Amino acid sequence: MRLMLIISLILTVAVARAQRVTGATIDSRLQGIVYQEESAVELKAHTAGLSLAYYKGILKNYYTTSYKKIEIGYIRHPKEYRQSVNRSGSGLSVIIPGSSYVYGKQNSFLYVKASVGRKRYLSEKTRRKGIAVGYSYELGPTLGILKPYYLQVSVENDLGTSANIVSIRYREDNEDIFLDRTAIRAHSGFFTGIDEPSLVVGAHARASIHLAPGAYDQFVKAMDIGIQIDAFTRRVPIMVIEQNRYVFINLFVSVHLGKRS
Repeated sequence: MRLMLIISLILTVAVARAQRVTGATIDSRLQGIVYQEESAVELKAHTAGLSLAYYKGILKNYYTTSYKKIEIGYIRHPKEYRQSVNRSGSGLSVIIPGSSYVYGKQNSFLYVKASVGRKRYLSEKTRRKGIAVGYSYELGPTLGILKPYYLQVSVENDLGTSANIVSIRYREDNEDIFLDRTAIRAHSGFFTGIDEPSLVVGAHARASIHLAPGAYDQFVKAMDIGIQIDAFTRRVPIMVIEQNRYVFINLFVSVHLGKRS
């Protein structure tokens, strides 16, 4: 009888250990402690642009994950409006194909962010495939990258007999031609001026509601809805004709796809 009890105890311990190693559980509520790490890609759309991020996290316990993230994206000025060149003739106004540009823009503003963050679920799911609801927050430094915005403009030669199309960026000494709508022919293209960047440093923070179907499954599938704040040490010179800002506040929605291990 004593031998049977010892054998039964040994088998019980062995089965429990095997379940922890393989991830198999009898009770789905234990699923949250099977995985130790998670990594995912995050695609975010905010009210002033888009971004792409990668993060890796440590599952602290059933409810809490701490993570580190790297993110790249861009921010638009709220007064940026793309328009096309119109030419009038014979009483008609014609839009020139391929002539789109942003009037009064002097720089495109890109950024790289490094963040530390935490997400926490508010309660256990009632079903293994249910949606877990929680919140997340993060903060960190930001490196802003200003890329000059070039326009193709029509410039008369010294004799005034013909006009040449040249590509220019905004400078104080060419403001009259850069802002002359009748001279503008098109945007020069994103890669023009990419070798002339300038930098601005700052910091960021964000907070969001976190929604995750299958929050403790092997594959990460989640969505965040929240607010983000980006602040910089000087005004970010995106526009010539509008007031530039130190601080950008935007709403966002993001999608996460990844894996736990």
